[in-house]
Amino acid sequence: MYNLAIALGGSIVLFVAGWALDGWVAGIVPALLALIGVYIYLARRTGKQVEAIFLRAMASLQAGDVDTGRAAFLEALPLGKWQFLVAEQVHGQIGQLIYQQACGNLIEHKYTRDAAKKALGEEKLREALAELALAWSRDWRSQMVRALCLHRLNRFDELLPVMDKAEGGGASEPLYWGMWAWMLNDQKKRDEALQIVGRGLAANAGSKSLLAVQEAFTNKRRPDMTVFGEQWYALMPDEIPKERLMEMAQAQQGKAGGPVAANQPMPQSREQRRAASQKTWPQPRR
Repeated sequence: MYNLAIALGGSIVLFVAGWALDGWVAGIVPALLALIGVYIYLARRTGKQVEAIFLRAMASLQAGDVDTGRAAFLEALPLGKWQFLVAEQVHGQIGQLIYQQACGNLIEHKYTRDAAKKALGEEKLREALAELALAWSRDWRSQMVRALCLHRLNRFDELLPVMDKAEGGGASEPLYWGMWAWMLNDQKKRDEALQIVGRGLAANAGSKSLLAVQEAFTNKRRPDMTVFGEQWYALMPDEIPKERLMEMAQAQQGKAGGPVAANQPMPQSREQRRAASQKTWPQPRR
């Protein structure tokens, strides 16, 4: 990546200069200091550029302008040549956005039985998969959405390796384990789902949401995933009750001053909007 190459180039110049003046020992210290200092400076500069673009993209999405939001995310892709993991972050965000669009189509099919909406939703799921496959394997949320796409497309054999690889980033997140268990239970694999919940509780002792899911599985009941709150509905918007969907759509229409676009992401709750406004996007690896 360019940032690392520039830092290395500067350190090499200082090392050679020091060596020429007073031997290699005189060159090694300034070379190392230059390598570390220049790289940190450049990485932070790129990180601030990425954060500004992401915040602008999120503002567009919260305003209901999906196309502008997606275009803003794409503006950050060239910065991937400068800093590690930037491109992976962009692909992850775009993939999650497309997944939400797919869910919008599937919700319309659910209530209208329009086969074209179902076909479009499945096409969007495959499009999201292509983006999410390029996301960082330790970005547990992107990988979980990738697994959800596979689950919705009935590609169950591909789901397990995706969730396994995401464990490094998602082990401390009850939602990661809960969603994995839900997908297994939905495939009629209750015993395997119970094992996954057990692993989740080992990593998140005392998690009330996972304990509730474990109790449901133990008693051979379908778990109430609303114990995970708005995070569940953000990933599974087609599970939102119809009455609430109508209220959210009316609120969004009133805010936008016009009809709601069919393929835009689900309107966010007040809590989600507040959390998003306070979020700082992760800096690229340094």
